[in-house]
Amino acid sequence: MTEAPPAAEAPGESEGDTNWPLLVGLFLLVFLLVGMVIGRSRKKTPVPVPISAEKTFKDYARDGYSEARWLLDGLTDELAIWRGNALYDHRTEADDSAGTAMLATWSQLDDRMNQATDHLYRAEAAAPDQNTAQTVRATISALGETRTALDARAEARFNTRQMETTDQVALAEAGERERLSSTNLAGTRQKLSDGLLGLSAVI
Repeated sequence: MTEAPPAAEAPGESEGDTNWPLLVGLFLLVFLLVGMVIGRSRKKTPVPVPISAEKTFKDYARDGYSEARWLLDGLTDELAIWRGNALYDHRTEADDSAGTAMLATWSQLDDRMNQATDHLYRAEAAAPDQNTAQTVRATISALGETRTALDARAEARFNTRQMETTDQVALAEAGERERLSSTNLAGTRQKLSDGLLGLSAVI
């Protein structure tokens, strides 16, 4: 009996043959998916930037009050006398502990004045009503008057020192001007104190 010859194997069906196009496609698909996952994980979550709240009337008024209060405590007759004497003696440095404190106060006056008036002008512009705006304006006015009075008091002290070597009549006149300037400074400081009291009531 004659045996039938074995059937010939179809091309591509031999043992160990691999479907490479399919494997390459799967590999690319997996690679793309992994890349997408990694890319998403690396994205930073945006950090919200806090929006600073706009300053209100009370914010400006409180800042202005704080600076003006410091000035009220600093714009004293003692500071004016120290300044007049320092000008006469041509002193630019403190000579003792009291002088050190006076020098420190004097060196801050301009910056403190600028800060106080800047805050108060902004408070006046943001005031909720006319009466409140007038209260702030009164403080600004009193602050300026007090600083002017302090400078006048210092100048009067300087002039008195200059008259120490002249006749007694001129010295007495200089002393009277000094006394008047001291009284005026006390009056403007009281006005500033009243202004700050009124300002404190609206903040």
